[in-house]
Amino acid sequence: MAASVFDSPLYAKSFPCGDARQLFTDSAAVRAVLLVAGTAAKAQGELGLIPQDSAFFIHRSAMEVQIDPAGLAQALPSKGFAPAVLEAFEKAMESPEHAKFIGFEVDLIALEAIALTLRLRQYLSYCAGKLDALQPTCPTVATRLDELKTAKDVCIGFAFPGDADAQVAPAVAAALNLPLKDAMPSPLPILHLCANISADLAQDAPDHPTLRQLAGLTRGLFAATEDAPSLMEPVTLPQICLAAASSLEIAIANGQA
Repeated sequence: MAASVFDSPLYAKSFPCGDARQLFTDSAAVRAVLLVAGTAAKAQGELGLIPQDSAFFIHRSAMEVQIDPAGLAQALPSKGFAPAVLEAFEKAMESPEHAKFIGFEVDLIALEAIALTLRLRQYLSYCAGKLDALQPTCPTVATRLDELKTAKDVCIGFAFPGDADAQVAPAVAAALNLPLKDAMPSPLPILHLCANISADLAQDAPDHPTLRQLAGLTRGLFAATEDAPSLMEPVTLPQICLAAASSLEIAIANGQA
């Protein structure tokens, strides 16, 4: 079997993830980084921080270029995810005179965090729809809608640190429809919500083995993540989010909604 049931064709029907699956793929992560980088370049061009023709070219290319995630594997361990993506983007553009302004004076750690925020915002919208459908017949998850709203307020936002980025942040935040914050928050409250969702649904259907498996998985992964968030989130976050999504899909398919 595959290392993860969420990536396994064999277990696709046993552990369905619905539309949430596409938010936690390598391609989705790459596209999100390109979107933020392209939007930042556009804002910098409008502010006169980089040439407008370069800003236009970068912004357009970010929406059109195709980058194979497998091609980033060599650079990833030494450079990190966002730098590897932008390096590949620079090569794919084949326009050195414009590409040199990709990520100009932008904190790439923050850029990567904002790219994740965009995907998590979509994920929370997915969860909200599923929880709303479950609410009439699953009283234990009713309070999770309020928790979801709180998590969204706390975890979804946009921030670029530094004096140079401070000029760009308001324009990019507005373009991405994200609230402007002083610092990027941790996604930990979202992962806590996921663990609670899986636990609630397993409690509502205690005889359903898959829901119990998913509750145990999210509980264990969240405990490990809570102990060392910055270390563990990159590897546990997709699993935790997809486990909660699978719990929601199963609950709805089995008539809990």
